[in-house]
Amino acid sequence: MRKGQTTIFVILGIVFIITIGLLLQAYKESLPKTTIAIESDNKPRIKLFVESCLESTIKEGLVMMGYQSQNNPGFEKNQIEEYLKNHLQNNFKNCTQDFSIFKDTGITINHSSYASFVFVKDTSILVQLDYPLTIIEENQEIKLEKFATEISFNYQGRRLAINNLLQILAPIILHSLLSQQTTSGTTTTNNPLTNQLTGISNTIQPTSALSISELTEMAYEQGFTYNLVYDENGELRLFLRFEASGTDPEFTHMIIMPQEPFQEKETFFLHEIPPITYTRTTTMNIQTNSQGVVRYKENSEYVTISPDGRMTISGDIPPGITRVLVKATDERGNTDYAYIIIKR
Repeated sequence: MRKGQTTIFVILGIVFIITIGLLLQAYKESLPKTTIAIESDNKPRIKLFVESCLESTIKEGLVMMGYQSQNNPGFEKNQIEEYLKNHLQNNFKNCTQDFSIFKDTGITINHSSYASFVFVKDTSILVQLDYPLTIIEENQEIKLEKFATEISFNYQGRRLAINNLLQILAPIILHSLLSQQTTSGTTTTNNPLTNQLTGISNTIQPTSALSISELTEMAYEQGFTYNLVYDENGELRLFLRFEASGTDPEFTHMIIMPQEPFQEKETFFLHEIPPITYTRTTTMNIQTNSQGVVRYKENSEYVTISPDGRMTISGDIPPGITRVLVKATDERGNTDYAYIIIKR
């Protein structure tokens, strides 16, 4: 009898223990699961790398947009945003290079497509990038997705400066254009831009026109240089170029003014070179195939242009901003003129 009771108690004890175990297991499974985030020293490095590429690609896009602006000197905000977004889409991966810079660090970075968002504000450009990255390091996965950068860009200031400079340049350009057409017996081309310049020039007295040197200094103080180019089709091109300053990239605007072909036997171009800080001897590239020795205007020193188009400036150039006219003749006798802005 006692032996049977003992057996029953043993069985009940086993059942009790099993029941308690099952209840504890069910309780553990009902608890919310906790994920431990694993931090990595490579995470901030990769984030910095992506955002650096984002910034450099945007600055590159601003430069390209300036050179391609042609007859649209006043990009609106939505136009800038759309252009930079497309530029990012097509060129961002040229900078990241599939993260090959990290290939020797022992990590793997898996990435997919990305989406960019560009916002032009009055004093800056904000860029956001959705770019899902999976960083695999020591059998652990780390996720990155949101990236952003903001660069300085004085949108309102640039628009005002463009308008102010155009109003000063307009009568000078128009006077030159009309004088040449009167001399050649032609009449002014009837196009909206010429009419607009005529309207501006009528509001400015001829005596208020600045000299070229005054205009150049004023333009440079406002962050501009400019040049007028007669191309092979006889079109007068006005370039307004914003120079690089701090985080601001170079930014160029161009207006095309059709007219009668320029009547000269020699090839005539004006190459506007961005301001350079002068040292005793400075060598720089210019866009010309001319060669020979050219004289520095109003000075006894010389500027030499080599056959490969490199120019060396040497001599006692005065402090401040100097507009230099250089002239070179190639082997066939064609003459090339260049206006160069030098800041010392």
